[in-house]
Amino acid sequence: MHRRRKYWIVFVMLAMIVLCCGCGKSDLETSQSYTYDVATGDKIKITFQTKGGYVISPDTPFVISKDGNTLSQGTFISKADYMEYAASIESASSVTLLDSGSKGNIEYIYWTNGSSEYDYAILIKDSETGVLLGNNVSQESAEDCFGRISFENVK
Repeated sequence: MHRRRKYWIVFVMLAMIVLCCGCGKSDLETSQSYTYDVATGDKIKITFQTKGGYVISPDTPFVISKDGNTLSQGTFISKADYMEYAASIESASSVTLLDSGSKGNIEYIYWTNGSSEYDYAILIKDSETGVLLGNNVSQESAEDCFGRISFENVK
């Protein structure tokens, strides 16, 4: 009888630990994914992290919004268009280059034209496709939206 009580106590303690481990996980990581047949012939999958109430539309151009407010809009461009954007941004005096580099399987260039517009030109590696992603809300909003999105050429 005493042994049975010990097992019961251990069982109750393990059950409490399991139940408590789930606490604090109310805002789960969620995402939306859409695959697009692009004019370049590529099949591009976009995955967007929706934690915090963000949403991406399945349309083209796609829209990123939160609480019904549009934050960013994106459209597909060709690799040649990306190269033109990159060359013109790097040499233009009317824009401010904020960042450029690689993230996962993309290359990007990020700039503002001095107003409230923040733009990314994105090239998806191993493809002939890029994305132009614009945000008229704020620099913080543009960077947050960009940080939530990933691209893949699913061929």
